[in-house]
Amino acid sequence: MRTIELVKKLEKIDGVKIYHQDFISLSMNGIKIATVGKIGQWLEIETNCPDEVAKILFEYHLTPLEEREEEKKYRLKVNYNNFQCLNFHTVLKDYCISNTKETNTYQTQFTQKEIDAMPFDTNFFIKEEVK
Repeated sequence: MRTIELVKKLEKIDGVKIYHQDFISLSMNGIKIATVGKIGQWLEIETNCPDEVAKILFEYHLTPLEEREEEKKYRLKVNYNNFQCLNFHTVLKDYCISNTKETNTYQTQFTQKEIDAMPFDTNFFIKEEVK
């Protein structure tokens, strides 16, 4: 389970307050009920933690660390025009240079794995992380 999915599930439970940075701490009525590590494999569940919350946290805890966060995505921009980048036409399965707008037909954001698998040298592009 990804961290963003965990937070969404917990936000749906009445009374649960979520605090997170490198860890996620949960409370109900001002009393701590659980803490789980985002970057470490640890989990603390208090006796007052509802079963529904404990089950969600346990599922997250079992998720390997590398699968908890979304993979970073990048645009491969051309160095002569800040508004154009590499596009992948998802129907024709072909690459082209066009605008930065992602659509159902044109993919403009790529993970590092996708970049590494491209059938051509990508070093002349400017790799820009998508926020």
